[in-house]
Amino acid sequence: MMNKLMFCCLIVLLTIGGLNVQAEERLYKPFVLASNGPGELVQAINSVKRSLLDVGFIITGEYSPYEGSHVLVATNYQLISGSKKSKGAKFAVPQRVAVSQVGEDIQVAYANPEYFAQAYQMKDDMKWVSNQLAAALGRIEEFGSKGMTRKKLRKYHYTFGMEYFRDIMVLAEYGSYGEAISKVEKSLSKKEGGAFKISRIDIQGENTTIYSVGMTEGYSSDQKVMSIIDYKTLKHTAHLPYELIVKNNKIIALHPRFRIAIDFPELSMSGIKNSFMQIISSPDAIKKALTLASGGECYYDEDLDEELCGEF
Repeated sequence: MMNKLMFCCLIVLLTIGGLNVQAEERLYKPFVLASNGPGELVQAINSVKRSLLDVGFIITGEYSPYEGSHVLVATNYQLISGSKKSKGAKFAVPQRVAVSQVGEDIQVAYANPEYFAQAYQMKDDMKWVSNQLAAALGRIEEFGSKGMTRKKLRKYHYTFGMEYFRDIMVLAEYGSYGEAISKVEKSLSKKEGGAFKISRIDIQGENTTIYSVGMTEGYSSDQKVMSIIDYKTLKHTAHLPYELIVKNNKIIALHPRFRIAIDFPELSMSGIKNSFMQIISSPDAIKKALTLASGGECYYDEDLDEELCGEF
């Protein structure tokens, strides 16, 4: 009788233990705060550059999207070589690191590699990249949402009717990879649609090039969008810039309604300020800017009473 009682108690304890493990499942957040304290912006930018270089990163581009902010695009040879493992891995080749001035303080933060590994449905969990960035820049806390499980991230969309990761936009298509590259380079140099080149990363051994692109016009403008939705104390500056990928003869990008939402998953849908409704025109404006940056075209459809861009 005693043995049966002990056996039952053991089963109960194991069950409770299992439930606790399930309850403590890892929650991922989109950004990592590396440091936060008094400082000077230019000195902080230079310090971040040195720290990234010291651990083997290559800085492929940088820009200041608006006053008090600076974004670095960095990668390394492991990220480039690993980009062939899955479609999503190509979007993770450029790592985004931001330096933001908030009052008297300087925040250094970066896009969380482990979060985006799941959001982009990658095979690699990117823990090693997270460790490298933490070693270079520090790691105080993750922020940007209450957190999501791996399962939820891998099938994420903001709400009904909004795009998933798989809904990747085809912005333009050409006769060859070489022609596609030529079109993008020409368009970005002319700042078509207000889009300009920040970084270019070529994947050796395959016809793939990854651009990081800034935008300046209307509701596609980095400054315009972020002035509305990046309103909390810890800044999401590392949301920028956008990725534009030439793959063989096609030019692709993540849909803005996914790309914005995955970085701001808890942004309110409605409200008179700081909501998706306040940037309701931005996804189409961003798609137009990226299409024009790809050398593609947009046209007005009278039947639909809207402008269409990209692959029709």
